[in-house]
Amino acid sequence: RALRGRGTVRVPAGEFEADHLVYEFADAQTGEQFLYEWWLAQAVPGRLVRYHWRDHQSARELSGELFEVTSNYSSPLEVR
Repeated sequence: RALRGRGTVRVPAGEFEADHLVYEFADAQTGEQFLYEWWLAQAVPGRLVRYHWRDHQSARELSGELFEVTSNYSSPLEVR
């Protein structure tokens, strides 16, 4: 993973200061290349506010954003 920067991210749940992490992966057997991106905010339980995935060969993409912040939630991504 590589930290690409820190900035303000707007998602349906609000506006957050978030770290932008990027990971690029090439499968040694198939040659397929993938891009993974995460935006993580300390102010959010679980930290994840946005993610994006892309398969460069097929141009398939998947992404998601945080819609609501709830209380009493924890995630495996949370650093304790």
